Amino acid sequence: MFSTFLVAAALALQPAEAQTSSEPVETAMALLNAGELEGAGFDAAMADLRGAAEAGDGEAMVLLGSIAREGLIEGGEEEARAWYERARAEADGDTAGAATIFLALGYLFIEGDPAQGRALLEGLEATGDLAAERDAYLGYDLLLGIGGPADPELGQAMINGAIAQGFDNIVLVETAGDYWNDAGEDGARRSADDAMRLYKHAARLGSPSAAWRYAMLLLETGGSAQEAYAYVSGAAEQGFETAMISRAVMLATGEGVTQDAASARDWYARAARQGSAHAARGLGAMLVTGEGGAPDPATGYALLDIAARAGDEGAARLLERLPEDGHPLPDVADIEAAGRAWLTEAGIDVGDFE
Repeated sequence: MFSTFLVAAALALQPAEAQTSSEPVETAMALLNAGELEGAGFDAAMADLRGAAEAGDGEAMVLLGSIAREGLIEGGEEEARAWYERARAEADGDTAGAATIFLALGYLFIEGDPAQGRALLEGLEATGDLAAERDAYLGYDLLLGIGGPADPELGQAMINGAIAQGFDNIVLVETAGDYWNDAGEDGARRSADDAMRLYKHAARLGSPSAAWRYAMLLLETGGSAQEAYAYVSGAAEQGFETAMISRAVMLATGEGVTQDAASARDWYARAARQGSAHAARGLGAMLVTGEGGAPDPATGYALLDIAARAGDEGAARLLERLPEDGHPLPDVADIEAAGRAWLTEAGIDVGDFE
């Protein structure tokens, strides 16, 4: 969780004074945003960025620190902290503030002294977007008690305030939703309403994971199945594997949507092609029984075998039960050939399933 937190922060970095950023910073940011993280062009850009940082460019210092932290260049966390500390000492305004926040996140979530991380956030004077970012991370710290005593109510209030100011770190919003949806010491939900509000906000920011979680919590609390299906569908369209499977299940059962076994089979197939053993089990069963389309027992049993070998216990049970229910096993050679053909067409290997 925390590494994802920091990856999102580092690679989404846009200096506050971006309109006046130096060419090395702009070039490096362009490569990061494009995912071009190796090769001669990347090496040259990193050399230019380092030169700008050594010459006193505060934005270059902060960006170089983030790149080192993510392991894209040598130096790791020690190098990152050195650049953040220098930026705090030499840069002005929001650039120094951003360095302080990144330094604090390292102390809180990577290694070092969490209490120092909290102190850095508490001592940072900031306004505008930077203040919202500080409040969001400090609120998260207070929510879980990472850098000192927990204060869940204050922490959540700070996160809510940051969201109201437009802070859009989806990981943070989702994590806050996780907290509210977890069982407390007495085994009761802390606040499903708060969790749903935060999940919904993150879903609107584009998070398929949050959309799926919002939908599941809606169903769990007796909310609208139609709304849940809409959110599940949106997440599935974004390629979120778990939502693809949920969409298949809802289509197969008619929960929140008109029952459509053929479409359910299609969504199981999409998720199976991403290596989901659960989806391979669902698709395999439908192919064996002919639910949602023409039966294909050889491919169906092949997929059930693949899912079972990946550890899916439900698939293992179906391999035993389906023949007893009147769906005889084809010849082993036919099953193996069908499995190879499906894997080749899907562009995936048996070892990719989990």
